[in-house]
Amino acid sequence: MDIHQTAKTLLFEAKKCGATGARVASSESHGYSVVLEQGNARPEINHDRDALLVVYVGQRTAVVRTSTTTEVGLRRLAQKAVEMARGSMEDPFASLAEEALWPRDVARLQKMLDKVDPNPLTTLDELTKSVLEIEDASMSKKGIKRT
Repeated sequence: MDIHQTAKTLLFEAKKCGATGARVASSESHGYSVVLEQGNARPEINHDRDALLVVYVGQRTAVVRTSTTTEVGLRRLAQKAVEMARGSMEDPFASLAEEALWPRDVARLQKMLDKVDPNPLTTLDELTKSVLEIEDASMSKKGIKRT
């Protein structure tokens, strides 16, 4: 399930569970790094997904965050968020923006927000070379025995 479907599912489930309003911020990132320990370079690759759900039940709110993408997990998260909101104190300032301020051209907004960094990524080989150079420079300093 992609981040857009995750957001839609969370909003739908929150409303189904009794939220009077909800908003979702979702993100996805990919990256890699090289960890160097005593001359041993180890590549690490990550892929992170995250969704933040804010639910409103009247003027009571709850905020939850997840990395799950399963429908069952999202359904449970939305249900728990609504339960948490019901148990929270009322806040006279808690609310979504007035509907007149909501964006109407969601497809255009989505296109504007889905950005990819055009800069080329450093390769794992380049990262490994860099960390080995840094380690060599560190080890050349008097008193440094381990990195």
